[in-house]
This record gives sequence, C-alpha cells and structure tokens, in this order.
Amino acid sequence: MAEADALMDAAMTGMTRPVLRPEFHPAEGHQVELDELNQKLLDLPARKLDRAAEQAERERIWGRQDELAALPAKAAWTEWIPVVDEAGEPVTYGSRWAASDPAERRRWLREDSRFTLALAKPGAVITEDEDSHPDELLARTDVWASDRAAIVLTWENDADEGLARGLA
Repeated sequence: MAEADALMDAAMTGMTRPVLRPEFHPAEGHQVELDELNQKLLDLPARKLDRAAEQAERERIWGRQDELAALPAKAAWTEWIPVVDEAGEPVTYGSRWAASDPAERRRWLREDSRFTLALAKPGAVITEDEDSHPDELLARTDVWASDRAAIVLTWENDADEGLARGLA
C-alpha cells in the first residue's frame, strides 16, 4: 500500500491545471412571457368569445409575441472560472492535493472528483482498444505505474469540468 500511496501522491501533486468552478449565467430575454402568450393562445377557445373578439385577441397576442421576439435574447450558459487562493493565485489540482490533509483527500476522491480510482498490478492495465477512435471514447483513463503497483484514474463525459481538467 505504501507504493500505491506514493504513486497516488505523485499523480495528484503533478497536476498543474487550475481547479475550475462553474458560474451560471441565466438566460436573458423574454421566454417566460412568450410561453405565457402561447398558453393564452391555446386557452382562447375555452373563453368562448364571439368570432370577432377571439380574432382581435389573437391579433393582440400575436403582436405582443412579435414585439418580444424582436428584442435581443441570450441563452443560459455556464462559465468555468479558475479558483484562486487568498493571494489571488490560481489553485491547481496539485496544489489543492498538497494542501489537503488525508481526510480531505479521501472526501475529494470519494465525493467531488467525478472519477473512479483503481489499484492494479503493473502492466496489467489496457488503456484503450486499438480499434477505438479518440473522439468516440466515452471514458478517459490515465495510468501511473511503478515496479510494484499501478494507479488507474478513469473519468467519463468530463470534457468541461472536474478532474479531467487537472490532468497535466
């Protein structure tokens, strides 16, 4: 286990990419009001208006929809921002690992890292199939090995966040 612990420490402290945090930016526009207007159009027959009144109401709603659709809008999006320490320096996965005590490391690996960790025998790990295309792989694997142990880190669908960004 000491050999595996040393490998894990070498793997984690060697990560040089910054830890990122998500910052959500809500949509800008009038989609809620547009949805309400669409519902009003659907509900019009239930109001049992005479033909002229219903048509006038439809024209009013359509006009408002056209006004709102012409206004600028922006879809919701998530921005990934580097986490910084008290001195304003980016926190890397390696520096976070080095500054953490064993309990924090275990919690991070178990709950926050979004990857699986396995201990293996050296040379016993196959990381990819010769027929697989890198763009089609759903999982990514990295292996650290010594003479007596191997550590395998695997993460899935993690192109935008999590530990995958920390692998050097």
